[in-house]
Amino acid sequence: PVNVSVDLPGRPAEAIEGIAYFTVSELLQNVSKHSGARSASVEVWRASDRLLIKVTDDGSGGARMGGGSGMAGLAERLGAVDGL
Repeated sequence: PVNVSVDLPGRPAEAIEGIAYFTVSELLQNVSKHSGARSASVEVWRASDRLLIKVTDDGSGGARMGGGSGMAGLAERLGAVDGL
């Protein structure tokens, strides 16, 4: 199961919402493929003018930015919109 917690005053801009959706989708795919987790958690909140997202799981290991192209590609895409 995935527990989702969202604490936002309103919806973010459409472009940001789309980026957030695909980011969380990719992160949850990584959890499913690589961690052996039984559960995961997604938290979404706003701090100042930033949308913050935290994805955690109860699996083994952790995300490595240099290990494969998936996390590096995700970081590159988020960096293009001043995120990460």
